[in-house]
Amino acid sequence: MRLLLAFVVGFVTAVPAASVAIRPPKNKVREQQQADSLHGTWVVVSMWFNGKKMDAVVVKDFKVIITARKIVSMQMGKAVSESSYKLDLTKQPKQIESTVIEGPQKGKVSVAIFSVEGDILKLATSRDGKKAPGGFDGRDTPVVFVFKRQKG
Repeated sequence: MRLLLAFVVGFVTAVPAASVAIRPPKNKVREQQQADSLHGTWVVVSMWFNGKKMDAVVVKDFKVIITARKIVSMQMGKAVSESSYKLDLTKQPKQIESTVIEGPQKGKVSVAIFSVEGDILKLATSRDGKKAPGGFDGRDTPVVFVFKRQKG
């Protein structure tokens, strides 16, 4: 009986210690939540090119679908490119590096910055695509997209 009691007490006290050890650090949980906030279907609501707002016809029917592993760009219901990506959430603004794996620019690597606020995603690229721009203002940011999350 004492052996059984010792086993139960040992097991009960070991479980909380083990569960603490396998929990990810709070900053990793926060980073995962930030990464998850990107997942979904995003429809372009506006686009700036070299500081000028593009006509609605240019961005009509353009959207991106972001999953945990890839980004698919869609135009008029058809996939036009597919990219893998990795995030750097430690930088301000946050950065995303993508590599085109399907489409006309296959193999191209580019670095952009992004910001997610609720259902709005801002994405900006630099002139060469290899270095992240400093902000979303258009000076060193020739292309700025503003997306809205598609519901449903």
